[in-house]
Amino acid sequence: MELIDTHCHLDDDAFENDLPAVLDHARESGVRRFINIGYEPASWERSLALANRYSDVSYALGLHPNSAELWTSQTSAALAQLLEREHPVAIGETGLDFFRERADHDAQRQAFRDQLELSRRFRLPVVIHMRGDVECEMLATLRDFPEVRAILHSFDGSAGLRDVLLERGDAIGVGGL
Repeated sequence: MELIDTHCHLDDDAFENDLPAVLDHARESGVRRFINIGYEPASWERSLALANRYSDVSYALGLHPNSAELWTSQTSAALAQLLEREHPVAIGETGLDFFRERADHDAQRQAFRDQLELSRRFRLPVVIHMRGDVECEMLATLRDFPEVRAILHSFDGSAGLRDVLLERGDAIGVGGL
């Protein structure tokens, strides 16, 4: 069986000393491609460097909801330039996280909607992080972007939300949570 790890953070400091061994072990287990998630500006460059170093590593670029305070017009412009120049496989991860309470909710909403606009503009899928009591708001926001395909990673929503997402043509990842 050939697998794709659609959501990894290989640029994390935890892999500083053993990344080649981690990748080799995953390959031996059948993983053929890795999609590293560049979740904020500092990790965008690390994600690009990984893809340049390993031919089986691709990347998504975006801003995690817990880093929403970093979203400015300059950040948006920088991300748009990277999307145009570097051709990631997706935008993200983005979304809403009202569970951890690390970022202002309105800032998260704005960053999420702006990244959905970028997804529409560049015709890229969007990787969505969803935690806390955000299910209704998440669905309402996605309904404003019917042409955008989404991947809800580590999905822990309701069966009803799952059904609506699959009907839209979105994907859900069943993982850690």
